Amino acid sequence: MSEYKLELVNVSKRYGKKVVFNNLSVQVKNAEFFVILGPSGTGKSTLLKAITGTIPPDSGRVILDGNDITDIPINKRNIAMMFQNYALYPNMTVYQNISFPLRMHHRDPTDIDRRVRKVARMLKISDIIDSNVTQISGGQKQRVALARAIVRNPAIFLLDEPLSNLDARIRYTAREELKNIQRMLNRTFVQVTHDQSEARVLADRIAVLNEGKFEQVGTFDEIYNYPVNTWVGDFVGTFPMNFIDLPKSKGKQMGFRPEWTAIAKGKGIKATVVSTENIGDTVFLFCSVSGSAKPVVIKGSRFYKNGDRVNFVIKRYNTYDRGKLVRNEKRRV
Repeated sequence: MSEYKLELVNVSKRYGKKVVFNNLSVQVKNAEFFVILGPSGTGKSTLLKAITGTIPPDSGRVILDGNDITDIPINKRNIAMMFQNYALYPNMTVYQNISFPLRMHHRDPTDIDRRVRKVARMLKISDIIDSNVTQISGGQKQRVALARAIVRNPAIFLLDEPLSNLDARIRYTAREELKNIQRMLNRTFVQVTHDQSEARVLADRIAVLNEGKFEQVGTFDEIYNYPVNTWVGDFVGTFPMNFIDLPKSKGKQMGFRPEWTAIAKGKGIKATVVSTENIGDTVFLFCSVSGSAKPVVIKGSRFYKNGDRVNFVIKRYNTYDRGKLVRNEKRRV
């Protein structure tokens, strides 16, 4: 058995002259929670549909469990898709929604009932099983949609921003539940999202998608600490990675995160505070610095205000040459 549950090999999709994605290749491991992260409009949902077969790719291959499924009909791929709006049937009860895919395949009614009630207990929705789906909360709808996918016993789960319709407080607990369910099932989940916090919590690995290509694939820590180029460094993180030109080194920049800095009295880089942002236990200073085209964000304290002069040191940084990371380089100053 292959160690990879899903493989994309040079998958491309175009609409006329518009390239949605081009020659995408990636391998997703068995029982891995794999997240495709990218800005809105980068083709994340289209890529999921290419995997399901809803939108066939123009070129390339989709391989599931070592088998080429590129030309296999949708209903024979054994893939469960969970949508952003959950796609529940409003005229049905929770029980009827969960059982729907089994009834469509004419399964034995006794087996259907057993499987539906088992998955309802697993997701803790047994108490609403006879309710109409229009009468339950957003968090409950998410679990019903997931139950409908689980009851089919699919080879792989594909999720299209399933938490985006939940309010912030529910989303926080829902993503923890989703990760726990994935571990409990020990199945492969592939989710697309633009939410970095969601990717960080859920993903074993992340593929960063931009303008039709994967910029970087790795764990969140790898992508956060060692972005392979300045675009990834700018995109990933609560604050973009800072970039300052290195003197006398044409095309080279140092890239560093705010938490890799420290205020230093009388030494280091001179800066002027432009604005501050308090996020609870930490205050970040947006500073004007020579050699940077935009404000540099450093770690400071609440004692600083706009217009203050500060000196700071960079405790760690990456070096970029013409926008690309000089690999395996980690310096301390």
